[in-house]
Amino acid sequence: MAGFTVNKYRGPITPVIIKAGDSITLHASTSGAVIYQWYKDGQPILKANLKDYIAKQAGSYIVVAYNNESCASDASDPIDIEIAPKLLIIADDKTKVYGTPNPPLTLRYQGFVNGDGPGVLSTLPTLSTTAKLNSDVGAYPIVPSGAQSNKYTITYQNGTLTITKAPLVITATNDSKFKDGVPYTSGNGVTYSGFVNGDNTSALQGDLTYTGTAMGAINAGTYAIVPSGFTANNYQISYVPGVLAIADKIVDMSVLKVSETRSVRVGEAFNYTLTVENKGALGATQVQMKDLLPAELDFVSISGATAGTPIYDPASRTITWALGDMATGAKAVLTLQVKANTHGTVKNSANVTSIEQDANLANNTSTDTKDIDGLYIPNVFTPNNDGTNDTFVIPNLGYYPENEIVIFNRWGNVIYQKKGYLSDWDGSGLNEGTYFYILKVTTNANRVDIYKGYVTLLRSKTK
Repeated sequence: MAGFTVNKYRGPITPVIIKAGDSITLHASTSGAVIYQWYKDGQPILKANLKDYIAKQAGSYIVVAYNNESCASDASDPIDIEIAPKLLIIADDKTKVYGTPNPPLTLRYQGFVNGDGPGVLSTLPTLSTTAKLNSDVGAYPIVPSGAQSNKYTITYQNGTLTITKAPLVITATNDSKFKDGVPYTSGNGVTYSGFVNGDNTSALQGDLTYTGTAMGAINAGTYAIVPSGFTANNYQISYVPGVLAIADKIVDMSVLKVSETRSVRVGEAFNYTLTVENKGALGATQVQMKDLLPAELDFVSISGATAGTPIYDPASRTITWALGDMATGAKAVLTLQVKANTHGTVKNSANVTSIEQDANLANNTSTDTKDIDGLYIPNVFTPNNDGTNDTFVIPNLGYYPENEIVIFNRWGNVIYQKKGYLSDWDGSGLNEGTYFYILKVTTNANRVDIYKGYVTLLRSKTK
């Protein structure tokens, strides 16, 4: 409770601002008085007859002193009291998923006047919550506090941080068996995806059970294995069925992949021949071959297939050859055309599968190794403006956009140099003769290859 002395009038007095619920003690300085009367906004205050008066309300206060002869003094200077306006600081509600960091906590203000903003606060508010990274699912208070201001009466409103369940996916593991007359009842286990905070299966309640068409299955075919049975306080559980495959036979599928034996340079198309064969004693079903092209090869076309439907997917760079059913001894051949975009050794593998168990996995994959020659650089060009061979063209250099060529005369002087050469040097201003070059190219493997040689410039037109 503050004190205030009533003085004789000395001119305008700055209003006294108090916060709502606070008070201030007004003090009359007149001596020798036996009684006092305090006034608020010109009206006498009931029972306010002491030298001090505790003011809690806004208004203009004065005091008059009376001596023992009931003579009144002059009224004191007015003391204007104002109540600071209320400012409500509100914590915003937030949500997060269990096991994730807390989101940024934010707040808003309600009650600023006269264009004021947070800048008028002598101390800005802070926000806190008891929720942590590993806090369980539930609602946690967000508490604002700590703001200070001489102009406002500050109150707070808590927010709520709601932690929701994290997604947990439980997937049944696929299983397979041969037809043996024994009903399938066991399942093949499950995998979990989504545990956080170091949790494991101990965070689950209940027991794993299996349902689905696989339970009790006997005949050959595919069946659904459906897991269930768990609950969890902090996880929203979803289940993904697995597949049971019951086969009544064993097959022996093979694939052989062979490239052309001839020499091939960068940018030159060449063929692979892929042969799929059922070498087993029983027929195979849902036969499929896949060939994932390595980065060194570019797809050109599938020029022929004796059976089935081959499809190339440019996004995955994969040839998928669906052959369906293949009887024992059946054979199918596919011709695949590609181009090499860099020189060196290229390895390319193909794999064949069927729905049945394969008796010999060793021949389910075939890998071909092909040596790709480097750039072919001609040793003569004829810049005679006849429209043919008028520039020094290096075939397939476009596969290596990061390149640099330097051309010298016989005395070692540089007569032409260019990065990103586009096969456009025409020998302008030079005499016929032999010139020497150094060509540097950066391959797809970020290897720098260097080609050195000579080229003869001829201008004489041939008949």
